[in-house]
Amino acid sequence: MIPLPDDIDIRPAPGGSMPRQRLFLGAWGGDAWGDVLPTMLVVEAIGTNDTADVVYAIGHSPWVPNSPQSTRARGRFEGHELLVDFGTARTRWRLLADGRLFGRYEGGGMVSYCVLRRIEGGIDAIRAAAADTGARCHGRAIDIPMTDPDSGAPIGLKATYTPSPQIQCPPLVLINHGSADGTPREEIASRVIRHGQLSRFFVGLGWAVLEPMRRGRGGSGGRYVEQDFDHAPTVDSSEAELAAGLADLRAAMDFVRSWPEVDGRRVLLAGQSRGGFLATMYEAAHPGEALGVLDFAGGWWSEAWERDHLGGGWQTGRFATAGATSRALSLWLYGTIDDYYGPDIVESWHRAYAAAGARTALRLFETPKDSGHHIVAMPGFWEADATAFVASLS
Repeated sequence: MIPLPDDIDIRPAPGGSMPRQRLFLGAWGGDAWGDVLPTMLVVEAIGTNDTADVVYAIGHSPWVPNSPQSTRARGRFEGHELLVDFGTARTRWRLLADGRLFGRYEGGGMVSYCVLRRIEGGIDAIRAAAADTGARCHGRAIDIPMTDPDSGAPIGLKATYTPSPQIQCPPLVLINHGSADGTPREEIASRVIRHGQLSRFFVGLGWAVLEPMRRGRGGSGGRYVEQDFDHAPTVDSSEAELAAGLADLRAAMDFVRSWPEVDGRRVLLAGQSRGGFLATMYEAAHPGEALGVLDFAGGWWSEAWERDHLGGGWQTGRFATAGATSRALSLWLYGTIDDYYGPDIVESWHRAYAAAGARTALRLFETPKDSGHHIVAMPGFWEADATAFVASLS
């Protein structure tokens, strides 16, 4: 339950108020900050002096202290945004083209996003929305058709599609997930991976988002072939796993190029960990298909695992080969403290990739202990760089 005051009172806009500001009036919900902290915003009143009276509320999250709670506050309009300050934290809200409300939270060194919908139907509907703490903004599950390389039979790759606020032919970011390392073996086939911060970031920029699951993962058909870190790899097994991932991404790209809901000519590849490595390798193997590559802590094996079992150098060689055929811009976003690979090996990978001809930039961020591999969930580090990179693609 998201706690709301008993005396919620949404009042008509006064004469003389700005038409754009009137659109903020009402209750908003149906999402969670970064996919983990349910939230609602109720704009009870707006003034003629660029102010707004709001109720801001959050539900329970095991990762957020002092939740759930609600508070009343005075917000102010700056341009097309509604700003609500809470001393050590600030939220910014702006209307998207489809009428949804994009929120950005900043406080305590953290940045997070949400995409809320207007709650229609009066106080009963508002209370019902407050009770539905599982509601999220991502749109729907879809099946991507594919021919199974093992059996030759048709199968489907499960994917989460989050629509763009644009009405017609929006660009698409295709986000590739990482390995199943740390996932209980019995959950691999069913657990769906979503990238809550990154997907909302792109919706805020007007993009559609597609997050496919590779074969044998998250409800997708076919055989799960990636070894993860419970079996010693070889070069041959690593190449086979990469080839399987590339085939899955090939199926997803074939699907979006003819999908009427998006502009299949404007597809950005992104990914975390193995997903970032896969996006980089795919763009190089199919130059001209993708607008660019956004790589978050990309790599197939950990630095130690590759050294101990592959003799070192497989990933460096792979990046060098990819750099020779890459044509799209790429941005690598890594943390300095990463359980899988350190900054020295990441910089060597990037040097090999760039020296072979890739147009690429690397940003290494001083991340907190043990968190660098999950930098995709920490937009406070990469928001400015990613925004500039996306803008450069157009």
